[in-house]
Amino acid sequence: MDRAAFEAELLREEYEVREVHMQPNETRPPHTHEFDAKLFILGGVISLVRDGATETFLPGQICYVPAGTPHQEVTGAEGARYLAGRRVPAQASAG
Repeated sequence: MDRAAFEAELLREEYEVREVHMQPNETRPPHTHEFDAKLFILGGVISLVRDGATETFLPGQICYVPAGTPHQEVTGAEGARYLAGRRVPAQASAG
């Protein structure tokens, strides 16, 4: 999948789309988001630490982080640039 196809998919799925840049060797502390996130890596390297495991993503790869998932983000020496889709999940109906 390329950037245009990924962005089109995000828009069809009603994600807010933005481009994000992280600095070289940046480490964000463990956190959660109130939104589902889908990332398409454009440049550099980013690793996600979740459930005690580290996954590393390179340009052209996609990762998904569901809302409420504890994770940590770590970049490599080049930093990371990615297209991020954010969408607040639909609330389950009561009853």
